[in-house]
Amino acid sequence: MEEVPININTAGEMALATLPGISLKLAQRIVAHRQEHGPFTDVQELTAVSGISKRMIEQMAGRITVEPATAETEPTPDAEVETAVPPTTDTPESDPEGEEEIEPEVIILTRPPPAESEEPVTETDYEIATPVPQPTPEMSQPPVARGSMVGSLIAALFGAILGTTLTLSILYGFNQTLQYASSAQASDLQLQLAAALAEIQQTQQQIQHDLATLTSQVETLAAAQGENSTAVATAQANITQLQTAAADLQTRADALTERLETVAQSAENFDTFLTGLRDLLVNVAGPLPTAVPTATPTETPTLPPTEAAPTATATTDPAFTRTPRPTATPIGLPTGTATVSPQP
Repeated sequence: MEEVPININTAGEMALATLPGISLKLAQRIVAHRQEHGPFTDVQELTAVSGISKRMIEQMAGRITVEPATAETEPTPDAEVETAVPPTTDTPESDPEGEEEIEPEVIILTRPPPAESEEPVTETDYEIATPVPQPTPEMSQPPVARGSMVGSLIAALFGAILGTTLTLSILYGFNQTLQYASSAQASDLQLQLAAALAEIQQTQQQIQHDLATLTSQVETLAAAQGENSTAVATAQANITQLQTAAADLQTRADALTERLETVAQSAENFDTFLTGLRDLLVNVAGPLPTAVPTATPTETPTLPPTEAAPTATATTDPAFTRTPRPTATPIGLPTGTATVSPQP
């Protein structure tokens, strides 16, 4: 019997699942794509469905077709469905235990449309013909694609072998060996690991403590540096003031020295003037009178008779005439006071 191609625009999920390489999931995808994007215009448009390749379409060539969806909306009166039911007689082969019976398979066969006869069919024939009720076709379970399952199993096995080989290669690259440690070695390694972790934790705590101490010291040093910077700035300002005051004092001292020199020169000139004036007065009035000594009587004490009376000796006190010297006239000098701020 010639196989009828399946129209992918009208076939359901179960019918599409009978195609080679098409699972029920792919059939659902085809129906969803058809409902979303409209009917297919070419079988090559099946490649737009995820999971279908051109190779699969080539395998299904001759078993699928693309026809307008309206062409099969109404069943033709000549289409008949034949149901072949195998006999239900007991078969000699049965299960070893004989408890379960094999259910008969229901095979649905669709008869191809009859070829057009050479004689045209008149309308009266259709009107006279009584429609025969057609039995509802039952969809059979789609056959399992054994080739795809075997290929999937082989691919999965090959992938597992390849993954295991790659994992072992990575382990060998890191450890340079594929030997596993015994339980005693594993226990020793666990103890060493625990000791190393404890040491690392202790070292970390010590580092955190040292870091906290260093942080406190750095903060103290930063505060001290700020105070030192303030003190240095104050000292620099005081030094600047002292330098300014010293320069002012030096200027005043230089001016005072100049005035003292002027005053000394004036005093010397005045002394010369007085000396010349005295000499002039001496020449005009004559020499100065000399001093005449005068006797000054002294009291003579009375001594007892047993003692000898001391001899009185007259002493003369010469009188000197002193020439008055000129007095220096005080000259007012400018006084300056330098204010020095105390250092902190």
